Amino acid sequence: MALAFLDLPLYRGEAMEPGLGCTVSIKLETANPVRSFKARGTEVVASLLAGLGIAHR
Repeated sequence: MALAFLDLPLYRGEAMEPGLGCTVSIKLETANPVRSFKARGTEVVASLLAGLGIAHR
């Protein structure tokens, strides 16, 4: 199963880093094929089920 939503661009959130005291990465979820972050969770669950040999009937 190809994972379409894992190769989305990451951007540095440099303006937030001093206040948070850490490196901030921002993932551009609207760059995925369905333009929604919800698809990432669906893809992960489907991939895990396929790895367990559980298929949709």
